[in-house]
Amino acid sequence: MPAFDPLNPPRMKIDDYEAFGKLVKTWSTQDAKYLGKVYPVPRSLEEFKAQCAEAGVGLSLPDFLTGFSVSMFDNNTVYIRIPPKERVLASEGKFAAGGSYNVPSFYGDLAFGGATPAVDPADRMKFHASRIGDYTISYCE
Repeated sequence: MPAFDPLNPPRMKIDDYEAFGKLVKTWSTQDAKYLGKVYPVPRSLEEFKAQCAEAGVGLSLPDFLTGFSVSMFDNNTVYIRIPPKERVLASEGKFAAGGSYNVPSFYGDLAFGGATPAVDPADRMKFHASRIGDYTISYCE
C-alpha cells in the first residue's frame, strides 16, 4: 500500500452523487422509495462498498482507507465533524500555491446553470475556511 501523502492526498470519489444521496436517504428513512429496496445502515467498510456498488454510486476509495464509521444524527444534538490536521494543512498549502478548490460537478450542473464554480484567487483561503465551517456542521439541508 502506498504511503499517505498529505500534500497530495487521494480522495474518496463518487461518480453519481444522486445515487449516493438516494442511498443515504434510504439509510435514514428505511424507505424503499428511493432505490426500490431498503438498505440497512452499513456497519463495515465492506458492507458500505457493496451497497454503493449495488446502488450504482460509482465509489472509488484510496487503499489507505481501512476504517469505517457511521454517525446517526438526531434532532437534539450538535454534531461537529473535524477534518484531519494533515488534510487541512495540505489543502491550505495547495490553495496558497495557486491550486484550485475542487467541488463535485453537480454544483455547476444543477445549481449554477451549468457554470463551473470559480473562486477568485484572493478569496481562496476565505472560501476554504467557509467550506470547512459548512461541511463540519451540515447534515441535510
